Amino acid sequence: MKYLIYRSLGDIKKNIEQHTLIGVEFGEDFYSMISPLMKIINQDMDWEYPGNQGVFSDMVGHCQQERYDYCITAFAHCGIDTVMIDYGIIEQPETDKDYAMPRWDSMIN
Repeated sequence: MKYLIYRSLGDIKKNIEQHTLIGVEFGEDFYSMISPLMKIINQDMDWEYPGNQGVFSDMVGHCQQERYDYCITAFAHCGIDTVMIDYGIIEQPETDKDYAMPRWDSMIN
């Protein structure tokens, strides 16, 4: 399966057309992919909030919003403030096009 990870502007149900694609992962099923997905989310939160003191997630699971199959809510502690960002995940079957580009190391003679 292919997992497309989107960052919302805070609330997953608002301004859906402005959500940003932050990563794509491939794996067997959603629950086996939680660790790689959380690495992408942690990197995104570190990029957006460079002074944060740690990122943790809550409410991992099926999403109540129509566009996404799964939602993850991540929190970053920035000094005395805590920032909450919802991430939406779309699950799609893999296709041959997903692997159409040759690996860079196979192009070296």
